[in-house]
Amino acid sequence: EDMEKGYTANALNYYMNEHGVTKEQAVRELEMINGDMNKIFNEECLKMTTMPHRIPMQYFNYASSLDVLYTADDVYNNREGKLKEYMSLMLVDPILL
Repeated sequence: EDMEKGYTANALNYYMNEHGVTKEQAVRELEMINGDMNKIFNEECLKMTTMPHRIPMQYFNYASSLDVLYTADDVYNNREGKLKEYMSLMLVDPILL
């Protein structure tokens, strides 16, 4: 249905077609996959002791930006969305932990 509206093909459509599941099931599965990947990334970052902290942080910021692109308010397909605001908050004015 998204592709009929002129949207770019996405992982959700591919997952639904490949596994023959509903949109809701595909969303749940993709969220689980994303969560698992985040856990693996965090565990690997904690293991790194010889690499400067700024290097894995660049990868983390990139991964975070991809997550925002594909999950937040359909900013990837909607040019009038809040992508610029999200990216600015995440990369220009980040909240330091």
